[in-house]
Amino acid sequence: MKTKNIQKNNFSVIENIVLLSIGAIMMATINPMEWIFLRPISTYSISIIFGLIFIGFGALALRKDKTILISFASCILLCAHIKDGQKSTFAYASASQQTPELSVATFSLSNPNEINSLDLNIEETKADLITVQVPAKSIEGEWLKVEACKNFPYYQKTICGDSLAMIVLSKAEIKELDTLCFDNAISIAGVVHPDGFEDEVAFISTHLPNSLPHTEEQLSLLSSYIQEHYTDRPFLTLSGSSVETWMPEIKHFKNAHSLYDSRTDIPMTSPDKHIFYSSSLECTSFKSISEDKGILATYKLKQIKKEINTASL
Repeated sequence: MKTKNIQKNNFSVIENIVLLSIGAIMMATINPMEWIFLRPISTYSISIIFGLIFIGFGALALRKDKTILISFASCILLCAHIKDGQKSTFAYASASQQTPELSVATFSLSNPNEINSLDLNIEETKADLITVQVPAKSIEGEWLKVEACKNFPYYQKTICGDSLAMIVLSKAEIKELDTLCFDNAISIAGVVHPDGFEDEVAFISTHLPNSLPHTEEQLSLLSSYIQEHYTDRPFLTLSGSSVETWMPEIKHFKNAHSLYDSRTDIPMTSPDKHIFYSSSLECTSFKSISEDKGILATYKLKQIKKEINTASL
């Protein structure tokens, strides 16, 4: 009897340690105070969710009700935290044959060998605007420009430093073209007027470095640029990065400019691809393309419903 009591007490101590550890990990991952030294933990949110599920099923086998409840409740809370990184009110708009749409694709290539099949992938997307992020050393000569210009009359390539090349292809004329360089991070900004659109649509193609101070500083630079140039027009930001969308700096950037994420899933590849769009646009479709090397989405201008109040006679 004494041995059983000792074993029971040992299990209770272990269970309490597990519960305290879960609580500490949850606070560090969600990081409500947004302490900088805790932010790297949030990058492991998906792995932590799987760990909590494993603990929950282990507790289920051992019939530890308290651990079951807390581990699965923590999973739900952490999933809600990740989902909060995207707009909770998000819903795809309905496509209409009468409404013109802008088709946009972005590729993020980390392997120089992937550039060899890029011309075929570009042709298959049938997009109106394409951005490509690729290692600078893999872009040699003018062959890509020659191939791309068969379908895209407007081509722009920029290299900042010696790490990354940014390419923009468009069927419509690219106006107000601008290049933003921050350390080795590069962004290309411009404006296009898609066929059938009443308004011009601005875009920024960028790559976010996986380094917290640099990420915040680059997003601050982009935010200032948007406020200065794009506050009165629809715009898109196309990015490839290793920074998770539920990180505070990404959430603050999207909230500051009322941006929505075109994708609702959680990408498991790195770098992942995102297209954020302003509230004056609506996303009608989204899909991964070219074996998840790129993404393709379509947009239309939001129809503003005007309410007319008539006085009763």
